Amino acid sequence: MNAGHFAVVVGINRYPDIGILQHAQKDAADFHAWVTSESGGGVPPEQAFLIIADLAPETKRRDAQPTAARILNALDECIANNTDYLKGRMADWPTTRLYFFGAGHGIAPGPRDAALLAANASTKYLNEHVSCASLLDYFSRVQHFKELIIFADCCRTEERLATPAPPPWTDDSLNRGNVRKFFAVGARFFQRSFERLEGTPDEQRGYFTRALLDGLNGEALDSNDPTAPVKASILKGTITEHMRRNSRARYPLRPLEPDFLDEGVGEIYFGPARTVPPIPTRYPVQIRVEDQTVRELAASDGKTNGALVSMRWENAPTSLFRSDLPVGLWEAIPLTGNPPTPSPRNWFFKVTEGTNDYNF
Repeated sequence: MNAGHFAVVVGINRYPDIGILQHAQKDAADFHAWVTSESGGGVPPEQAFLIIADLAPETKRRDAQPTAARILNALDECIANNTDYLKGRMADWPTTRLYFFGAGHGIAPGPRDAALLAANASTKYLNEHVSCASLLDYFSRVQHFKELIIFADCCRTEERLATPAPPPWTDDSLNRGNVRKFFAVGARFFQRSFERLEGTPDEQRGYFTRALLDGLNGEALDSNDPTAPVKASILKGTITEHMRRNSRARYPLRPLEPDFLDEGVGEIYFGPARTVPPIPTRYPVQIRVEDQTVRELAASDGKTNGALVSMRWENAPTSLFRSDLPVGLWEAIPLTGNPPTPSPRNWFFKVTEGTNDYNF
């Protein structure tokens, strides 16, 4: 696990004065599961806050949770915990990271912003929100974390009367070497973010979150770099193509598009490095078959299908087959006729280190 990584994950389905979403809370829970997994984000579970709006249908706006203050309090806890972590170990600051994930209704107070509305927001209280642009600005100036990762699955319809709400903290600027920032949001400016309501239960979620998690769980791996974790540079293209492919049936004239801000030096990696299974060592196998009707041998170990290459001797009483195969128990299936078809006979042989000669 990554001791210097922290996360705040928010999912809000029910807004008493705005409307109900279907999958924001499930999206948040799924992201929280990824970010706290050893094979995913590697954030220690005690350092990852999951904030879900579990509201009764009769809840009034003024009583709705989470408020923006509650979400910001969770971020403040991450700051405090990271400050404790770095005491006496400032050399570890380059390894620190903060995740913020938000799924719910949203607005855009400005063209480079996406603001997640708190559960107690309404058309009269649009300033009840958490502004991603304000978080980017604050954590760029007060450099608590080396890397800042923000994912927002919310709409970005323009609201000029809403003011980007700055965080309440008043820390002095900290120059620790500049922050690497990656911000991905499920809609372009002026556009809406949508949920997929058809398909299997696993497919029914926010288009952006589904694309994000599929990318983080392997779809965005770099085929040219087999040991590398998921890279942000590849994740962007994966999310874009995933959303376009999966939304064009419902929105053929304008498939959904994400938006990104990717600033700073170096690559951002998600998840641990991968191990590549070693290629099994192969050893020579030579099989002589007396039956001249055998035209080919198919070899199988029950896991890997392969074929022994026929090397027939001219005017010889036997047919010779040679190949290189990994160690294990194999089955040789004779093929006869023209074209060759499997014979009901089958022969078993064992491949060991060194030379393997068999007669059937």
